[in-house]
Amino acid sequence: VYFLAGMPSLIKTIELLSKLKVNISALMTLSAFLSFLIDSKLEGGLLLVLFSTSGSLEQAVLDKAKGALQKLNKISPSRALVLNAQGIPFEKSIKDIPVGSQILVQSGEIIPLDGIVEEGTSSVSLAQITGESEPVKKKPKDAVISGSKNYDGYLLIRTTKAYSNSTITKLIDLITQAQERRPKLQKTFNKYSERYAQSVIFLSFFFSLALPLFGLS
Repeated sequence: VYFLAGMPSLIKTIELLSKLKVNISALMTLSAFLSFLIDSKLEGGLLLVLFSTSGSLEQAVLDKAKGALQKLNKISPSRALVLNAQGIPFEKSIKDIPVGSQILVQSGEIIPLDGIVEEGTSSVSLAQITGESEPVKKKPKDAVISGSKNYDGYLLIRTTKAYSNSTITKLIDLITQAQERRPKLQKTFNKYSERYAQSVIFLSFFFSLALPLFGLS
């Protein structure tokens, strides 16, 4: 346990101490290894396991959020087929497509913008957006959202939202903001964590040296 869970933390702590930085990570590592020296090996090992597990869980959540963001960016189309006044489709950047335009989405394509089906019938998958694996049948007058996948036939869609307000754009923005923003409590904790860790380490060494002088060891 000390080798597998403790060595990575110890190396990181040594790097922090070499830069004269002390945080909660350094405090936990020092506590665990000092527990070993005072013959409390089980407590120190348990502390290392809990600390390593919490770090792994936090990293897994971050990786999952990053993966979801990359997946949404990957499936989000950059261009769409827009019908002109003569009904002839031509490619156009979805950022330049105004509300009320007619777009053609063929079988196997991702719906680029939110809108209302005007022509065509098809099964649409919302798995990329809502996680719902069962395709939903769409027909004229039904609403469709960007990021969903058209399976069967073609769909002629009248857009109801611009790219900046589309469902997939909002999802990407929400995930990005969630990664950048931290809970208020966590921000406060991080702000004072270094001072807390330094205070605990200082007091620990102070009492370990001072108490024996008063016969309280």
